[in-house]
Amino acid sequence: ISQYSKLISNFPYEYEFYKERAKLKKVTNDLEGCKNDRKIARILKKEITTEKVLTNYKSIELLNKLIKVDPNNKEFISNRADYYENGGDYDLGIEDLSKLIYLDSKDAENYFKRAILHKKNEDFESALEDLTNTIKIESKHFDAFINRALIQIGLNNFKDARDDLFHVISNDPDKDLFCYFVLAEISLKENPKSKDIRTFENALKYCDYALASSEISDSSIEVLNIVESQIYALKCAFYFKCGISFSKYKKEITNVFELNSGLYALSRYFPDEDIAKIYRFYDRELNLERIRKREIEYEKFRNSDDRKYNDKLSPAENLQKFIDDEVNFYLN
Repeated sequence: ISQYSKLISNFPYEYEFYKERAKLKKVTNDLEGCKNDRKIARILKKEITTEKVLTNYKSIELLNKLIKVDPNNKEFISNRADYYENGGDYDLGIEDLSKLIYLDSKDAENYFKRAILHKKNEDFESALEDLTNTIKIESKHFDAFINRALIQIGLNNFKDARDDLFHVISNDPDKDLFCYFVLAEISLKENPKSKDIRTFENALKYCDYALASSEISDSSIEVLNIVESQIYALKCAFYFKCGISFSKYKKEITNVFELNSGLYALSRYFPDEDIAKIYRFYDRELNLERIRKREIEYEKFRNSDDRKYNDKLSPAENLQKFIDDEVNFYLN
């Protein structure tokens, strides 16, 4: 029975496991348990086939039937909470996670998952409480620290947010990119009226640390995926805010557009009219760069062996060759 229970916790929809466990429960005279397992096996055999993929709604319907038979089955309740979250029914998901916490108050992940649903419901106080409980149970749950920091930023508790982010940086290098990026963004939120670039010296350093860090690891951080262009866009926001001319941070502007998601990255910090100014500068600089490169390439081309007069060809043939080469150069 113990072995089958372990299998069921890993594969909660395999009806054969319930069927076999029912036989053993009958042997041990657990007639009620035997009856429940047989019911669950029948429901699963009827509802789940290898050919049929259940929709979110159908999955919840199935789990409702299974939980009615086995009200304290943690796997079923946890899965139903996930489906409620997928369907946007956060309150029902919170109810299921609350039941799981009642059944096992030492499982940090259930507090964390409930915190995320509270956050989606914009109940930030409850989310903070659940994240703090997550950390009390599992001190190395760094996604909990990060999500707590993000909520603190939304509540303008910048010091608490920094403390959580620095704690993650000290203990989980995989998340350095994200944490340094958020630390830099805090400076932008914390100093909305400052136009002195010295105010943002640390923030610019954090951007550079983020660029030097490895990519963010998979985690439950409910935010945009940070890419390099996003970090360069943030650096541009600091310089622009302080009235520094585009030519002083040409490299950052170029990187925003040439890495990926340039316009999307800028839209996080700039209105459309300012993005248009930045793009016009980039386009002008790009054209100048193209001209400079073309002049260098043309000089090399003009002095190459191919451009020398060929004694084996007539003057007319030499002229035609020069013209053809010139045309090909510009086309390339």
